[in-house]
Amino acid sequence: MSLSVFRTRARLRVVSFQTITGDSPVVVVFGESGYLDASDVLINGQPSPTFYVVTDAQIIATLPVGIAAATTVDIFNEAASKSDTSVSLSPGTGVRMQNVRGVAYVTQRLVKALSTRAGSDTFNVSLGGGLTSLIASARPRSEMPSLIATAISTTVESLRALEPPTLAASERIGTARATKISFQTADTISIEMEITNALGETAKARVSQ
Repeated sequence: MSLSVFRTRARLRVVSFQTITGDSPVVVVFGESGYLDASDVLINGQPSPTFYVVTDAQIIATLPVGIAAATTVDIFNEAASKSDTSVSLSPGTGVRMQNVRGVAYVTQRLVKALSTRAGSDTFNVSLGGGLTSLIASARPRSEMPSLIATAISTTVESLRALEPPTLAASERIGTARATKISFQTADTISIEMEITNALGETAKARVSQ
């Protein structure tokens, strides 16, 4: 069991969207359901300044400053599900403090370790994937997929070595891999990961920086 230190949110399905230009450009987004409880809308990886819920399956969102057209749209609510969550690198507990268990606990451990640099934990100096520093570096985009894959695999092995024998299988790390890496803008990146615990239960995490 661990106290949640990352904000977790359920990602709602987006079926289609269309940019409407004008004096105040907006994006009309169509989904399946759940939009009445939407808490955040990201356009090209950046928060929309304002959005309006038209129906449970339609939202109109204003474009962030500097974005002329939407290429990606993500919509979230605060009720994060176990099977599809978005994890932000920014510390925060969302709507309320909560305990996390099972594959959600594994996901939090991995994302936290990935985002820190090796040596930042005085008790485990080798732990830390350095993902934040890697993303902020000037490495060519073509090198990023292999570098990110290495960071993830190294972090998984480090976490596995630190797990006590008494840790429940549901909270032991299984596997982790990046399923999608996309560059939202010239200096922002989005990484979608699939993470399992030792029981084979799966969670999805989306890390944006």
